[in-house]
Amino acid sequence: MLVVVITLLAALVAVPSFVRSLRGARLRSSLRTVAMVHRYARSLSVLQQKHAALVFDTEKNTIEVVVVALQGGVDDRGRFLEDRANPDTPLSASVESEAVRSLQLGVRIASFRGQKAGQEKDGVYFAQYYPNGMCDGYQLTLADERNQQVDVRVEAHSGRMTLKEN
Repeated sequence: MLVVVITLLAALVAVPSFVRSLRGARLRSSLRTVAMVHRYARSLSVLQQKHAALVFDTEKNTIEVVVVALQGGVDDRGRFLEDRANPDTPLSASVESEAVRSLQLGVRIASFRGQKAGQEKDGVYFAQYYPNGMCDGYQLTLADERNQQVDVRVEAHSGRMTLKEN
């Protein structure tokens, strides 16, 4: 009987710690996803010499890598965001999806701030990557259900990603 009581006490102490660890793991996993798609979009853009972009959808909690075709030297960002906002309209033929990744359950995109205008429409954010290795600089904040937050900052010229826990 004494062994059972001691085992139950140990479990009562360990379970909350385990649950907190699991929640933190979800946020870390989502950060790894953001880092992975950032590197993929940048590499795709440089290696294929095409404009690529990351599309952050706050409603679906997804990050999508797309290839953006240029027409007459002007990107299709505005038209893409308009098409994306209207689900009845098929996506522009000049944009093709490469990959879609979801954030972990309980983790959401809390905020997005881009360095260029026209990077947001109805909770969908757009950051473009260029064939020369540069990108639209942006800052993204991820938060979990306990409102722990991590800021992800991507520099425009170098494409360097830095993380800061709040």
